Amino acid sequence: MMKRILVVDNDKLILEFMRDILSEQGYEVITVANGLSALDVLRKNKLDVIFVDLVMSNIDGKKLCKVIRGMDKFKETLLIILTATATEDKEVNISDLGANFCVAKGPFKEMRQNILDLCRKYENGVLPDSSEKMIGIQSYHRRRITEELLVVKKHFETILQRLIEGVLEVTPTGRIIYANSTAVKLIGKAEEELLGLDFVRLFAAADRQHVREFLEAREPSRKDITADSPLHLNNHLVLLDILPIESDSMIVILNDVSKYKQAEAQLYHEKERFRLLVEKSPLGISLIGKDGLFKYINPQFTEIFGYTLEDIDIQPEFAQLCLAQSPEEGKTAILTCTDGSQKTINYKQMKMDSGEQIVVFEDITEKILLEEQIQHAQKMESLGVIASGVAHNFRNILTGILSTSEVMQFKYKEDPYLQEKLQRINTFVERGTDLIRGLMLFSRKEPQKEHTTINLSNILKETYTIISEYFDKMVQVRIKIPTSLYVEADYARLSQVFLNLCNNARDAMPAGGQLTIEAREEAGQGVIIISDTGSGMTAGIRKKCFDPFFTTKDTGLGTGLGLSTAYGIIKNYGGNIECFSEPDKGTTFTIFLPLAPAQKPEQMKFQNSTEVGKGEKILVVDDEKEILLALEELLIQLGYTVKTVRDGQTALDLFSTWQPACVLLDRSMPVMDGLSCARKIIELDPEARIVIISGYDAEEQENLDEDIRPFIKGYLTKPIKATTLGSLLQILLK
Repeated sequence: MMKRILVVDNDKLILEFMRDILSEQGYEVITVANGLSALDVLRKNKLDVIFVDLVMSNIDGKKLCKVIRGMDKFKETLLIILTATATEDKEVNISDLGANFCVAKGPFKEMRQNILDLCRKYENGVLPDSSEKMIGIQSYHRRRITEELLVVKKHFETILQRLIEGVLEVTPTGRIIYANSTAVKLIGKAEEELLGLDFVRLFAAADRQHVREFLEAREPSRKDITADSPLHLNNHLVLLDILPIESDSMIVILNDVSKYKQAEAQLYHEKERFRLLVEKSPLGISLIGKDGLFKYINPQFTEIFGYTLEDIDIQPEFAQLCLAQSPEEGKTAILTCTDGSQKTINYKQMKMDSGEQIVVFEDITEKILLEEQIQHAQKMESLGVIASGVAHNFRNILTGILSTSEVMQFKYKEDPYLQEKLQRINTFVERGTDLIRGLMLFSRKEPQKEHTTINLSNILKETYTIISEYFDKMVQVRIKIPTSLYVEADYARLSQVFLNLCNNARDAMPAGGQLTIEAREEAGQGVIIISDTGSGMTAGIRKKCFDPFFTTKDTGLGTGLGLSTAYGIIKNYGGNIECFSEPDKGTTFTIFLPLAPAQKPEQMKFQNSTEVGKGEKILVVDDEKEILLALEELLIQLGYTVKTVRDGQTALDLFSTWQPACVLLDRSMPVMDGLSCARKIIELDPEARIVIISGYDAEEQENLDEDIRPFIKGYLTKPIKATTLGSLLQILLK
């Protein structure tokens, strides 16, 4: 059967020689001049014998032998190496290459004999043993020049294999004819698999056209990886260097930049995270250059101070602050914002190796105000305890004064001069009572909810009297109000509002000025206007003046609660408060309150009668001797029979024996307090008429225990007016 033989050699003379001698013996001979052409033949044909030259351009014989033995259909094919470097190439190992024999190139006659002998023996199945694999080498002489060239080639190959870049040789049509170890690793295929493949098709489909265009251009060029058009090669990102060479093929260098790209992406994400951290930070952050100028400020910096990057550098206080020494230490400063307001700032400077600084600003204004608020609340709590005790004692004193005065009014009602003086005393007692009520209201945690009909004009007159007496005489105070202007509100709370506004006006006029208080009725509302000729406010400050804790005063001189409290009080009464102000032109606050129906003045005397009782027994229990004397005399004048005692146990004993019609019982007494005494009286007589009298607020009545509240017939707060006491007793003793 005719044998098919492939001869691969880049020497045309050898190819012709081989074709002639083998064809004469009846063999079918295929000859190719390079390894790449051999690959095409190998993939398409079945062969019996293959002759391969070791030294060839393109794919050399060593690699081609490995490719052949890697193909299943050529596992048993007779593979013979033709070489002219048999003695010079010390690293040729026939077994490692998968070849059966190696025939040395020499004289044609000798070569012809050696080649035909091998072919005949192969046909007859009697091939030489392994010791005779090197055929024709005996008459071969070593050539030093060839040996040196092989050494150079080996050195060159070693360098290529050690390069960190992938190196390939590609034909003009794009087929791979060489790949170093790095290229093999990047592509993910063995070199035997790569040889002959289309280089372009190794890349992702989206990149192939770009790579093809670079190959076709055949000019030294680089396809750089970019964020928009990376080259993807077997899950790697690469740069391509394409270098044409004289043999018409091209050297392609692959630079794996996957790690750099990952680092770049990581750096980008880190920068993005840092950007978000800076831009969304609750702290103001700025970057200061070596020249002391601001190069960056984050949005929170602008939110805190109002300045933009364009106008911050013209603010000297910021420049001085940022150029201060000891940059690593945190510091506190008071800085001015664009709206003129001042904020307390914690700041810290961090100097970088570049000489630039990062300065971080924390607005602690509200924190400080909150601390002041807490301190204020603690003071108010303490004041409330003190005020409660003071109010109790002061009310006892006022009770004695008022009761004595009203007794004298009863006795000397025909003396106009004395009546006028006594009425003046009563008026002072009422003012003292209002003062106590205001003190308790100011220190109370919850505002009093009850509203009564009051005359605004009286409050404004009282405010005028107070500030005229206590304000510096450089402040001229003027008032223009009607005789009466009635609203539903609390006297003390409105007094607090008006005094607060007047105090602010005074503080705005340290060098003196004019303070005007006006009031009028307008469209069913009471309109109160308090204006000054002081320093005024900017638009930014005016917008914030009613905000809680906002203040332009120095630390310790204001809590920022005055105007916000005033605003809350007025809103609680269904009214409104407005502010108009301009810098250096003063400030005007206008208050609107719904009007109430006009009220008749309170009747201060009984209807020309000195007696309202009919001798009913009244037991008065109080630990204060002066209170007992005053109430005893007042009740006698009102027509009652009176006995007084100074402690609870004596009261119980007397109640059992004397059986009074009503008991006036002081709530706060030593040993046995009023409520404990009341419980024991109720045990003796559940129908007993008991009235609690107290130096504390009337709101304390709401704190009575449920078990005793139904048995208490009345609750009076000292000082007690004769009209109030007489009216209650008349109702209880009917």
